[in-house]
Amino acid sequence: MNRKTWIPQLSTTDLLRGMLLMVLVIIGTFPENDWSYNLGIDPPLSWAFNHLFETGLNKGIHIIFPHGPLAFFMYPLSNNILLATLVTSLLKGLLVFNLIFLFCESKNQGKWIAAFVTAYLISLLSLFNHLILANIILLYCNYYQTNYKPFKLFAFLLTAFALFVKAYVAIVSGTLFFAFVIYFLVKHRNGKQTLFDGISLLIFIVMFWLLMFGTLRGLFNYINGMLHLAQDNSAAAAYYPQNNWLVLIIFMLTVVAIFVVNRSQKSLFFGSLIALSLFASWKHAMAREDIFHTKGLLIYLVICFALFIFFERKNYLTNLILSVVSLFLFSVNMKNAENYFAYKYELFSVNNFVEYVRDFEQLKEKSLRNSERKVAQNKLPQAMLDSVSNATVDIYPWDYSIAAINKLNWQPRVVIQSYAAYTSWLDAQNAQHFASDNAPQYLIWENKKITRDVNGGDMNSIDMRYLLNDEPHTILQLIANYDYCFSDKKFSLYKKKKKPVLPETNPIGKAETTWNEWLPLPDFTGDILRAKLNFGKSTIQRVKSFLFKDEQFWLYMKLSDKSIHKYRIVPKNAADGLWLSPYIFDQNRLYNIEQIMFKSSKSELLEQQLTVEWEKIDFGPSSHGILQFFGLNPQFSDSLIFSSTNNFEQASLEHWSTTKKEQFSPKAFTGVSSYFLKENMYSSTLKLSLDSIPYGDIRICADAWVNSLGNSSVKDISLVVAIDGKNGNLTYKGLSTKEQLIDPKQWNNIFKSIEFNHRQSGCNLVVYFWSSGKEQLLIDDFRVMIFSNKEQNSAN
Repeated sequence: MNRKTWIPQLSTTDLLRGMLLMVLVIIGTFPENDWSYNLGIDPPLSWAFNHLFETGLNKGIHIIFPHGPLAFFMYPLSNNILLATLVTSLLKGLLVFNLIFLFCESKNQGKWIAAFVTAYLISLLSLFNHLILANIILLYCNYYQTNYKPFKLFAFLLTAFALFVKAYVAIVSGTLFFAFVIYFLVKHRNGKQTLFDGISLLIFIVMFWLLMFGTLRGLFNYINGMLHLAQDNSAAAAYYPQNNWLVLIIFMLTVVAIFVVNRSQKSLFFGSLIALSLFASWKHAMAREDIFHTKGLLIYLVICFALFIFFERKNYLTNLILSVVSLFLFSVNMKNAENYFAYKYELFSVNNFVEYVRDFEQLKEKSLRNSERKVAQNKLPQAMLDSVSNATVDIYPWDYSIAAINKLNWQPRVVIQSYAAYTSWLDAQNAQHFASDNAPQYLIWENKKITRDVNGGDMNSIDMRYLLNDEPHTILQLIANYDYCFSDKKFSLYKKKKKPVLPETNPIGKAETTWNEWLPLPDFTGDILRAKLNFGKSTIQRVKSFLFKDEQFWLYMKLSDKSIHKYRIVPKNAADGLWLSPYIFDQNRLYNIEQIMFKSSKSELLEQQLTVEWEKIDFGPSSHGILQFFGLNPQFSDSLIFSSTNNFEQASLEHWSTTKKEQFSPKAFTGVSSYFLKENMYSSTLKLSLDSIPYGDIRICADAWVNSLGNSSVKDISLVVAIDGKNGNLTYKGLSTKEQLIDPKQWNNIFKSIEFNHRQSGCNLVVYFWSSGKEQLLIDDFRVMIFSNKEQNSAN
């Protein structure tokens, strides 16, 4: 039986009141007038998507990325700020009127205050994404109350719009749509209506795509790409802070209790509507688990709880208390999130609005100058600019501020940042692009990024990954299709070949290994050696990955100088090939890998047998060589000039402080004993006068094997490398042990590297572990090495 439709209407007075509230919300929560961008990984994306919208979206029709073609609405720059301000203000205005319609039947005049306070709170906390989600939820709620179809059709329209803004808001709004149609299908058994709703959403999606691009070409790939981006995300981009699971479990029970105590049809509808979306938001927040993602979940919780309180209306006080308790519990654990800091909100931002209206042109000019100042260090040398001229160019691996500050003719690839191509299909899209006629004529590779990798090199991706493992298929196509031209210390320039030199790939054997076991590399002759890794996951681990996040997976590499380097790996990319030889560390250094080891944060939840397939890749005699492709200087040497290892088998050792009897532990990585670092304590310390070391650029490496006795955090224990001069400390670098503590039940290698310009006498090197809290650690094979970097003949 169809429900009776009630068409909500507002009187002229109510309409004027609503307009006044809308203006107050828009002005009172007006955003800061900063329309600039910066260099790095994420900040240049604001330029990329604003640039594409301003110059023509068709250039980016093929792009598959967590940000969609309309992502510029989230962080507009000066040229698009008027449109972004208009759309953001309309979303806030829609929020106000949605809340007014929600209270339309109520005769209580307090509804106006409730609508204003709720709209103001949500607008104050929310960025563009959450404004979309809040309106979609309200539109569905208003449809539930009225059966008035324009409400749900408008929700479908916003859902289609969200698909092209960002993957997160697309997935969350998609789960809201799915829950909505399933609820009414179960309740009314009206398959025709469900079909109509599905077709309506599809029509809106197609409509937006046609408005943006004028063709259906690329739409299926875009949607398929969004699905791939949702796969293996937690294995590719997760942090692993220490959570307070007691607090989180109580938080989850409190969320459930909010809907259980309200045994009504409204509560059932609202709970059914948001349950899947809350789970999707939970996964998004807790997979990455940095402050920005967890804050997103907190805001979404505030939105859901606030809207439910005013939608249900009964049990108001109980619902309010349970909501506040739930938010408090989540915020308590949120302090464990990576890069945590306390957010501050400006309650009244009228001054931002006044400044926007009064000084609009000056603000635009100021933002342009700020952007240019922030990214000035990415200006290319004149020789590169002259070589490129007006030809098409792409930037590798991700900093598009290079294209912006140099006004390059940017030709984007499919997955525009290397780290996001973490499935074989996504990787293949980029590989096909660089092998096609749509490939750019030039490629600019950033050698010196703003961050260095965990081992101190420059061939780094995000989250301690190795850049050459981000896109196994794509990197081969780059070598096949581009020639190295020249480089300076920061950039390398590549030019598209007239005819590609295609690689020949051949398997050269297979090996079986287990977690935490060293595996020797095979002998081979060829240009590149890679290892394809495959392993199984237990049912428990799959459930954990689905409900929370995947384990972290690492590759340890033992070099010919016995150093241990390590990188995080993504299972789906690892199955396509991990780059091993030549091991390119940065623009100047090559190393030989003798053995590898695979580690996981919880290897006991995984199948213990790992299969490694070795493959060699050759580019033929016509190839200029892998070393030349990367612009490496073969005359550069990295010579070991000092090495000392304390294996804690004896009390005293040259250069090391004495180990007392009670500081030995019988549990060892090698030998019969290790060092027991207790709480609030310094470890055995290496002290070395650098007067014994030749002057010049040196690299100091310290590493040790540690066991945290089952503690997965040890956030208060650091490996410290410091150098003191005659007039005080010259450098002090501390590495938190938690950054490289992978498996708390196994021995883990902790490594820290620093570079130092040794130019004066009287300098002393000091290396030690320091427990500044109540945590304890076993330490074994504590080693310090010093390398001298010498360039015998300039090749670049």
